[in-house]
Amino acid sequence: MDGEADPDERKVLIVDDDPDVLESTALLVESLGYEPITLSDPAQVLETAEREQPAVLLQDLKMPDLNLSGLVAVLRLSPTTDDMPIVFASAVEDVEDTAARHDAWGYLSKPFSKEQLAQVLEEAIHGHADRPHREADPRREVRRLFHEQWNLLAAIGNYLGVLQDADELGPDLQQSVDGLEETVLQLEARTERLNAYLDAVLAAEGSQAHGSEPSEDPGAFAGS
Repeated sequence: MDGEADPDERKVLIVDDDPDVLESTALLVESLGYEPITLSDPAQVLETAEREQPAVLLQDLKMPDLNLSGLVAVLRLSPTTDDMPIVFASAVEDVEDTAARHDAWGYLSKPFSKEQLAQVLEEAIHGHADRPHREADPRREVRRLFHEQWNLLAAIGNYLGVLQDADELGPDLQQSVDGLEETVLQLEARTERLNAYLDAVLAAEGSQAHGSEPSEDPGAFAGS
């Protein structure tokens, strides 16, 4: 975050739509000596993060109107939040895989203990500063590009949805819409395959640079 104010190491942004979970997590965070900032609307995450400059984001995965890929993408594209550690906190079974897939710093499986929360916050906030700046990581740049690609595909999909709901398109226009939908599906599939391929290549190159065998889990990430 060159040229931007440093994040406040006391602040933890907590995003959850369950009032009880939000309040209880905030109390835990406060008892650990941090300043909790609570949100129940994922649409306000970017604005709040840019204004408050929290040291870490605790993000729930199961929220109404949550576009997780879009949220991560806008946070990584903003110079104010591009280096902020994101920790997924959720009861879903695949929270670890979801965190790895979205290049999150780490995850917490609900319900989590005060000790588990303390360890994650300590490592994410204080250990984060000791790591090389994320801009120097080619893996991150690849993922940033793929976030943008997925956002564009999602936008096209939204436009298609509007067109498909329109009345009286006519046979020619309907055929064009169907063809565009098929094209988007093919692009999504090929983008996902290319993403997986580049991840594997980067993981192999990183392992060779350190004189070790390629990792069997190219999606491994801090905090796992």
